[in-house]
Amino acid sequence: MAKYNFFNGSNSLSTKRIFYERAKYLTGVFDETTAPKPMFNSFLAENQFYGKVDDSLNPVIANKQKLKIISTSENLYALDFVKNQFDALKQNFVKAITIGSISKTDNYLSSIKAFKGYESLDKQYTSYMNVVLTSLNKDYIIDGRRENNIKDFNSYVNNLIEYSKLTSKIMPITKTSFLKTNFCPLNVSGLVVEIAELKYSKDEEKVNFIQSQNFDFFRNACIKHGFYIDYNAPWRLIADLGSPSMAEAMIKVGTTRQNVFATHFIPTLQTEVDNINSVLLNGYNTFVKNKPISKVVFECDKRLAFKNIIRNPTTLRNVKNEIDDKTALQIYLQIRLSEQEQETSNSTKNMILSNATSILKNSDLNSALRHIEQQLVKKQLAGSGTLNTLMLNLKKSKQEG
Repeated sequence: MAKYNFFNGSNSLSTKRIFYERAKYLTGVFDETTAPKPMFNSFLAENQFYGKVDDSLNPVIANKQKLKIISTSENLYALDFVKNQFDALKQNFVKAITIGSISKTDNYLSSIKAFKGYESLDKQYTSYMNVVLTSLNKDYIIDGRRENNIKDFNSYVNNLIEYSKLTSKIMPITKTSFLKTNFCPLNVSGLVVEIAELKYSKDEEKVNFIQSQNFDFFRNACIKHGFYIDYNAPWRLIADLGSPSMAEAMIKVGTTRQNVFATHFIPTLQTEVDNINSVLLNGYNTFVKNKPISKVVFECDKRLAFKNIIRNPTTLRNVKNEIDDKTALQIYLQIRLSEQEQETSNSTKNMILSNATSILKNSDLNSALRHIEQQLVKKQLAGSGTLNTLMLNLKKSKQEG
């Protein structure tokens, strides 16, 4: 039984009250007999990365070719081995209902149905970046009286880089960093299936779900079929890559725990430069549409005079002509450094860029970007308990699988 009889957590409360109610939920909702084991606590910082980074902490997304439909009526998807285990879980419930071992009137857990599955990172990122670019154009450039500094596309790029230094620790710009934040749901991994439409912010709804008649059976079925139950949303199932049953499911689709990130995921770095080009293009053209004229001040006959200059929209072809691979590396590094928690010395910045440029010259852009990301991960590991915990968890999962 739960330690407390009532849970009032909600995002409508004050910050202090939210903290208290969340703490009460975390410590009081489960006891030793009801706690999901294994349990996934999405409140923990390192779990924000689960399924979003590989075993070397490189950011990845689900390979769409490995997605299979889990609900034809809702058009929902998950990775193939996750889909197979979810089907087995559903059949477990059908059998239990048939033989009468569980209640068929449970509000949540009589008939298992998917309400959410895989979500597109591209859609999530596009929606998010619309908010970021609105802030850049309105709050930073226009309201910040920098409007007349924007003469052309290149000056817009410079303003975005300066803006990133102020905001990107909280609101990152690159898709690589966005993927690792709470702004990006775990569902982009293809490892998640949600079996109810309840509010994450309402602790009372979570408790009602946990106290439903068939929850014990549900918990044991999840363990049997290799799913975590999310502490923060107990209707959210997350594939446990280290579980024996999920390992067997992976083998059946031609992969293993050791190889799954190579076979079922794609590094985000492969499209990162294209992403940045699109962000710059959309941001600049939106700014030009709203502010097509730039007012330039100059001196004429010892008096100040003004001249209007027309800003012209640009095209993706022009952007690619303006930003060659070497320039793209410089922009990417500057933005990524702004997104890091730890400060980086100029000598370290120059060394990373110099090495990346050398790799670009002797290999290709993806290899150069990968070098930058590896150096930044090393720096993060040196100063982040969260990432070190994540690395240890990944190694343990890989060994168990």
